[in-house]
Amino acid sequence: MASLEEKPKVIGDPLFKQEFAFGRYYLYNIAVYAVLIVIAAYFLRPFEDVSMWWVLSLVPLFLSRLVPILIGWLVLSAICLYVYSSQLKWIYFVALPICVYFGALTG
Repeated sequence: MASLEEKPKVIGDPLFKQEFAFGRYYLYNIAVYAVLIVIAAYFLRPFEDVSMWWVLSLVPLFLSRLVPILIGWLVLSAICLYVYSSQLKWIYFVALPICVYFGALTG
C-alpha cells in the first residue's frame, strides 16, 4: 500500500514534467513555423504585389499589452487609410463595425 507522501507517477512526455514546459513547447512551435514561413516566402514570393504597409499592420498582433496594441492599430490604420484612400469603397466603412464586433467575439 502506498503512503500519502509518495508522489504519483506521471506517464507521458518528460518535457511536460519540467517547469515552464508549455513555454518551451510554444517556443519550439514558433521556431519551427518561422523557419517554414521563411522558406515558403522565399520560394513562393507571396508579397511581391503587396505593399509593405499591410505587412506592417500585422505588427500590433505580436505585442502583449493592450495600450501598445491599440496605439499600433490606430497608427497603422491611419497610415493605411491615407495610402489607400483612393481605393476604398463605402461598403468597407459600413462593414468595419461589423468586422470589429465579430473579431471581438472570437477574441
